[in-house]
Amino acid sequence: NTSNNTSNNTSNNTSDGMYNPVSVPEAMSHDARCHHDARCHHDARCLSLKLENMLQLVRGVEMAGLVQASYLNGQRGDVVGQSNGKYLIQVREGEVKSLAPNRLIFPRGTRVELHSLSKDELNGMWGCVQEFDRSKGRYIIHLSEQQIVSPKPENVRL
Repeated sequence: NTSNNTSNNTSNNTSDGMYNPVSVPEAMSHDARCHHDARCHHDARCLSLKLENMLQLVRGVEMAGLVQASYLNGQRGDVVGQSNGKYLIQVREGEVKSLAPNRLIFPRGTRVELHSLSKDELNGMWGCVQEFDRSKGRYIIHLSEQQIVSPKPENVRL
């Protein structure tokens, strides 16, 4: 179950570079090829997509550690896309910033994937952000009821 900050939407990139929202049910169906079925908002068609071709749209992402645009530190925005390994964050109407994942703090309830960890068995696992421990600069992420990890921001992605 996700919090109100995390949308149950993903986006798919259209030929004109714009992102269209796609509804993703809590129990998204998938097939043996690791494709997931998602239903478009504007019609009843169902798409079969690979998980890596979808992006979770997250509201209330906090910006942190910015040097050139330090005025944005502590402000919140919404993930509206992704480009070249960075997330596109809508700060205000008409203003979108391209920020590296380690410059963002995802809110509670955001589903994230672990990557580039020294414990290789954790790479590729998905979990749910419980909080961000500012004193340690690490997330607290539940992978399951019994397994909790504390990765650095650069080791999580949507």
